[in-house]
Formats: sequence, C-alpha cells, structure tokens
Amino acid sequence: MGSILQLKRDNRPVEISDQSVKVTYNEYKNTFNGSRLLIEGKSVSEILQQLIIFLREIVKFSSLGLLLKEKYSDDYYLYYDYKIDRNASARLRWLEKSGYIKWACKEERVVIIPDEDGETEDQSMALVPLLSGKNIIGVLIIFLQLRTNELTSHKSDLLFLVGTQAASALQNAFLYKDMALKNQAMANMKNFLENSLESMADGLFALDMENKISLINTFASKYFGISSVEAIGSEIHKIFSPEFVRFLDKSLQKTYMIGNFEGQFNYVNPIDGKNFPLGIHLSILKNTEKERIGVIGICRDLTEREELFHLRKLDQLKDEFISSISHELRTPLTSIKSFTEILLEYDTPDKKTQKEFLSIIEKETNRLIDLVNDLLDLSRMSHSEFSVKKENVIIENVFQEAFHSVKVLAEKKNIIIDTDFDPVNMMVVGDTNRLIQVFVNLIGNGIKFSPEKSVIKVWSKPFSGKRLVDKSDFLQIAVEDSGEGIPKEYFKVVFEKFKQVSSDAATKPEGSGLGLPICKRIIERLGGNIWVESEISKGSIFFFTLPLVNARIERQENAESAKK
Repeated sequence: MGSILQLKRDNRPVEISDQSVKVTYNEYKNTFNGSRLLIEGKSVSEILQQLIIFLREIVKFSSLGLLLKEKYSDDYYLYYDYKIDRNASARLRWLEKSGYIKWACKEERVVIIPDEDGETEDQSMALVPLLSGKNIIGVLIIFLQLRTNELTSHKSDLLFLVGTQAASALQNAFLYKDMALKNQAMANMKNFLENSLESMADGLFALDMENKISLINTFASKYFGISSVEAIGSEIHKIFSPEFVRFLDKSLQKTYMIGNFEGQFNYVNPIDGKNFPLGIHLSILKNTEKERIGVIGICRDLTEREELFHLRKLDQLKDEFISSISHELRTPLTSIKSFTEILLEYDTPDKKTQKEFLSIIEKETNRLIDLVNDLLDLSRMSHSEFSVKKENVIIENVFQEAFHSVKVLAEKKNIIIDTDFDPVNMMVVGDTNRLIQVFVNLIGNGIKFSPEKSVIKVWSKPFSGKRLVDKSDFLQIAVEDSGEGIPKEYFKVVFEKFKQVSSDAATKPEGSGLGLPICKRIIERLGGNIWVESEISKGSIFFFTLPLVNARIERQENAESAKK
C-alpha cells in the first residue's frame, strides 16, 4: 500500500534570510510553549483535545489514532481515535500488521508512510513516536491531508517535539489516574473496614509492640468503658485497672509464645460499675513482611452465654426432676390404686388381709405427703419469705425429738443409733423444728443406706470459726453411717436440688432427692455450713455446724481471766 519515506535534511548550502530564521524560530518557540500546556492537563481526554489543536497548527490531517504500548510486550493497541472512518480503519489495521509502527518507535523518529503514487492527498500517514524520557509509551498515527513534497524536516521536528510533550503529559495523566484509582480503592477499603469493624457484634482492639492501643471499635469502647479518643495511642496501664493490666500482661506473654490466647476476665465497667464476664481472644498481628507489629484482640460480653448455660442446666435439672418426681409419685400411687381396687372389688372377710392392705395404703399415702411437704418446703426456701426462728436450743434435746420419728425405721433394720454429744458445748443458735427436720433427713438417709444390724453414730464437738463471716465459734455435729459410701465427685452434687448419687430410676434409692438440699438451706440460713466426707465401702459422715451461744465471748473472758 505504501513505502517508507524518511525526511532527510538537504546539506547543500542555502541562502537563509533573517526573516526565514525568525519565522522558523517563532514556530519552534510557539510549538514548544504551546505543547507545554499539555502537561497542565489533568485528564487524558483534556490532553488529547489540546493535542489535536496543536497538531492542526503544524499539519493538515483528517483523522488520527493513539496507539499505546502494552505493558508486558512489544505490541500496541488502539487507545483513542479521532474521526477514523472505515477506510482509515482498514489502513490502520494494515499498518499494525506491517511492522512499521515497531520500527518507527525503535528508531525514535517521525516516519511518513506515503500513498502508492506519492501524489494523492489524504493518503499519507505520519507515525509519531511518543517518547517520555527513554521510554516509548505509544505512537500517534496521523492521517495527513498533505502532498509528500509538502512534508519538510522542519515539520517533522515539530511533530516529534509535540509527540515528546504529549508523551510526558499522557504518562503523567495515566499515573495520576492510577494513583487516583488506588487512592479511591484504599479509601473504599478503609470505609469497608471501618464499617465492618463498627458493624461487628464483638469488640475489637489492637495493641502495638509498646502495648499502646492502635485500634478500637465501638463495642470494645462500650465494654471497656472508654472512648476511642481516650484509648487510641494510650498505654494499657494508663487506662485500665491494675487487675486487668496484669491479666493482659499474662495473656500477651502467652500470645507471643504460642501465637494466640483465649481467656475470660470478670471486668468492671468504670462508667456504670457493671461487673460482667469478658471473654478475650488474642492473636499476633503481622505486616506484609510477616513481621510482628502487635496483637489484635476480640472481646465479648459472656453474660448471655453464661445465662444460656445456666438456663440449659436448669432445663436439664427440670427434666431430671420431672423424671424423678414422676417415678416417686407413680410408685405410691400405683400401690394405693391397686390395693384400693382389691378392697373395693372383692368381699374379703379376712380382716388380717384388709388390715395389711390398709397399712400399705397408709404407708404410701404418708410417703406422698412427705414428698409434697418436701416440695413445699423447698419452694418456700427458694423465696425470700423463707425464714428461720433463731433461738437458743440444746442440741441433744433436738436430737431426742427427731429420734422418735426415725426410731421405728431403725428398729426394722436392727440398727443402733449411738450418740456422743459434747457435755459442755450444748447450747446453739437454731430453730428447733427446722433442726428436727435436718436430723430426720440425715439419720433417715443413714438408716436407708446402712446394712442391717449396723451402727449409726451421732456426735458433736466444738469447732472454731475461721471465716470472715463467722461471728462466733460453732458446734460441729456429725451423723456417721455404715453404708456403701459416696464417690468424691458427688460430694457437692448430693446437696443440689433433685440430685442423687444414682440418676437411674431403676437403681436409685427411694426418695425424691430433696432432703439434703433442704438441710443445706436450713443450716446456711442459721449461719452454719454442711458438707460430707466419705470413702467407698466405708460409709459416709455428714457434718453440719451451728453457732454456739456466746462461745467466743466466754472464750475471751476465760483468756482474760487466765492472764490475770
């Protein structure tokens, strides 16, 4: 379609007038100064519009195309076109395949591709390399409206000058655009992260290597009771309590050793004074070079979780209670119903049999009454209306009254109840009726679990109060049986509501499992304590304490008398 035309300067001596030099100088000056305005363009489109204006002052053209060099290859792609029609588009495609573009950029000079006969207008193309420093960023393809003999080296130099200025301007515009896009992306990412942090249901904070807070979201500020302005940049020991700082110090040491930490701290909010379990998870924070730059922490109020756990536990206890009570109710009710039906349906003249059946009905009825009474007692003890009558009572007298209630049970198994009460320390602060209830429960359990012809020991001795809440010395009372014993892991469980050592309805002993929880409530309300000691196959000892009347005062008086 054409051949390359290189514009060469004529080396023959020519007579140059002052006027022609002046004109040439002004053209160079105007082109240079005008093209410098391209640098001031902020957008690519603005630069291209200004470029078209400058090119029209140098040459006549119908259309042009801007081809940019691909980043990772020597190929070029059309980035911008100005009035390129179908014919010009075909010539441009031919030009891309011809290799002229790469050659012109390699030579870093303006190359003219003339038409076939070199005379027809609107057929020549000028290839202007866009050279920025030492880098070729692209090439301008200008579809000229000039005859080839009108293209001088002077105009070629002007085109090259405009091309270099345009290259610098475009490169700056591309860099500015890339920077603007990166800044916008960073701003979007920052907004996304900030919104994400603030929308988290957990508290989040970050500490640098100097244990200064570098980041904190709203939930963390709420948990800690400090504002973000107050927190960011502050060292932890300046804004947190000494107890919490010690916890964080140990947590950070473990985090740096193993990479993470998870724990719980009972935190007190300094604003509202709320005490709540604060769960904290720490992990190491690293930069892009995988270097440690601090620690990031996630914190959460565990109150709801613990309440949920407590509710689940209560729900489990409820199920166990229903199962236990159902079994306890079903057994006596079944017996009552069965023997009542026999008495109603059959005319039995045997008085002995009738009496036996009625005795069974009476026994099971009493069992139901006891169970209902236990439930009522436990219900009252769970509310604030439960109270005990504190009075001075002699513990051995209370035991004797309780003994009459369990004497028959002991005689049926030939069990001996042996007592050894301290003869000096007898007067305690207690409620007679409630203490009878305690003795009946403890001795009744001892009889239930002890083998026939065994011995149950009941004894007492003084016990010195060592707790801060203790206002006097105590009398320690023990009920010791000869049963199978209780495993150590059940020592606390037996005092929980509806709990027995065996939860299997087929194997567990008769009873609702309410007796020991009732005893615990009574003794604690009287100011004492109750516990169990036991060994498997060696029996159990249930201990409880009651305040001795004026024991501490008497002890002090005796000590003062001894000094005198």
